[in-house]
Amino acid sequence: MHRLAADSQPIYLARGPRCAMFFTELTGNRIGRIDADGRMREYDIPTPDSRPVAVAAGRRGHMWFTEEAGAAYAELDPDNGRITEHRTDVPGAKLAGLAFDCFGNLWVQYNQPGLIDRVRPDLTTSRYTLPTPTPAS
Repeated sequence: MHRLAADSQPIYLARGPRCAMFFTELTGNRIGRIDADGRMREYDIPTPDSRPVAVAAGRRGHMWFTEEAGAAYAELDPDNGRITEHRTDVPGAKLAGLAFDCFGNLWVQYNQPGLIDRVRPDLTTSRYTLPTPTPAS
């Protein structure tokens, strides 16, 4: 039996390179990996208490994930364990979901505020502001 760290709390799961499954550990501040042969490992995220949420397979066989409390999306190279964080410039941002489109663009969804970013392979970004309903008086 394989065991995760006691503070793990896995929250999201995605298929990665070589049939490995990757998952985010919301309170454990790690990305977990289970290989096809059942071997498990964990990758520590550099930002303390970043609260990783979503994870997706992306460019160059790397895994990408969001950091809800770290206000970043990040790239994990599963071959060497290196994590590269990309901070948002939005004050108070809480990032949540992410996905890749058929052109290799990364789409990042914010829970707070209502935004979606399209991040191109060269890391240039287009931002889409979602309409916010006005409270009834």
